[in-house]
Amino acid sequence: MIIELNKQKEKSEERLWQLSEQSYLHGSSWSLDQFKQDVAQENSRYLIFTEENNWLGFISYYQVLDELDISHVVIGREYQRQGYGRLMLKEAISHWREQGFVRVLLEVRESNHGAQALYKEFGFQCIHTRKNYYHHPKEDGLIFELTL
Repeated sequence: MIIELNKQKEKSEERLWQLSEQSYLHGSSWSLDQFKQDVAQENSRYLIFTEENNWLGFISYYQVLDELDISHVVIGREYQRQGYGRLMLKEAISHWREQGFVRVLLEVRESNHGAQALYKEFGFQCIHTRKNYYHHPKEDGLIFELTL
């Protein structure tokens, strides 16, 4: 199930950071302070993917009019490669369609072939490359787009 994070009720920044830190191969690209700042932003949103009150992952994004720009797609390491990422993305896309969004953007490491394959499965297309965008290790970032 996907639920939207209630920023006024829940102080979840540390939980988001920890899940991100342990999920990515190279650790979280954001610090705890960056999560705190982001959660406080009016146009940032977090969809939490849960099962029996257990956080399996989350998608964070920025809403700008009828478009959204995804900043994180995170599945806990113990839930990776079991279809949870696919299910989370499917539910999120359905949620965004219901909300009236028309365009989704995201960025992914060039070496993250599994994520790229998943995004392409849902109709995302690579539209641009950002040279040397990532650090630790240095790597290109690929920008994907989905029209809803």
